[in-house]
Amino acid sequence: MRIIFGTRHFKLKSYTLKELELSDSEFHNITIERRQKYFHLYWIPFCPVEKMWALRKNGELYDLPAEYAAILEAKGLQHKTPFYTFALPLLVIAGFAFYGAKEKIRQYQSSQRVEQSFTEGLASLNEKVASPMPLDYYRLDAIGDYKSNTYLKVLAVQNDSIFAQLPYFEPRWSSSQTSGKLDTYFPQDPVPSQLKWFAIADFKNCIQTEYKDNDFEGGSLLIDDKAKNYRLVNIYHFEGPDFKDKGEGSMANDQIAITLINEGLTTTITDIKPIKGNVEWTSELPLTASADRKFTLKGSYKAVPTYKVQITCKNADNSTYRYELTGSGVSRELQQL
Repeated sequence: MRIIFGTRHFKLKSYTLKELELSDSEFHNITIERRQKYFHLYWIPFCPVEKMWALRKNGELYDLPAEYAAILEAKGLQHKTPFYTFALPLLVIAGFAFYGAKEKIRQYQSSQRVEQSFTEGLASLNEKVASPMPLDYYRLDAIGDYKSNTYLKVLAVQNDSIFAQLPYFEPRWSSSQTSGKLDTYFPQDPVPSQLKWFAIADFKNCIQTEYKDNDFEGGSLLIDDKAKNYRLVNIYHFEGPDFKDKGEGSMANDQIAITLINEGLTTTITDIKPIKGNVEWTSELPLTASADRKFTLKGSYKAVPTYKVQITCKNADNSTYRYELTGSGVSRELQQL
């Protein structure tokens, strides 16, 4: 890499010989210039070096003889050093200042988005607590306990109380904490010690209502052998499967594969019914779509694959759910019916 540097100079002020009292006559083709010499890096001024005198005659610039320069220096004429002789350091400082300001704006905007998300989540959480439903899953964090989450499964609601199954503890890093896989961790036939009534008002006290409330003490709940203070983080509700399309799929050799994920309860796909299109679906049925797991629908086609298909699935309680998948190639749209 070639580094370009050196010195250059520019005019600060121009004088006639008469103005400097060097001659009684005017010479229109001769002027004396006070010039600023500076060090540059890639032609951008870095810092001033010195001021100098020069003679301009017929548009050409010449060095002023030393004896004349000494006379002019003795006159004590003052010429300020322009700030732009420090252009490169100023640009660097301005760059850092701009980056710092941009970063502060980004942090502020990010903080505003998080605060808005907290406000929206708070409104949703208050609504869910006020209207509990069977198959709600309460996620609670024990204040001061950062090793696990605590979950309760709502089995019944009566007046101002909920009947819940006690608890499932799950490491914070697990991905299943927001999916229907939660249901698999609660026994289908719980023992009496795993069942308990709670007042809805107790959970309201567990909701953090202020953003960035580092002193939030939570609400007291008797979940295990002794009462602890908890913060209610969220309430999830799963009644059936919840198929989501993350855009995964492939096409090759007249075969198409479409991958979906089930973020709800484990279900069994019992039927893939073509409504229109030229795809023959070849997935073996019944096909289990496990909670928090991906599953793939396979088919064969001729020419460009187009399809509209109805997917029917059943839960363990024989409840039926249907989805409609419409698309061309791997570009498609999924909706629950």
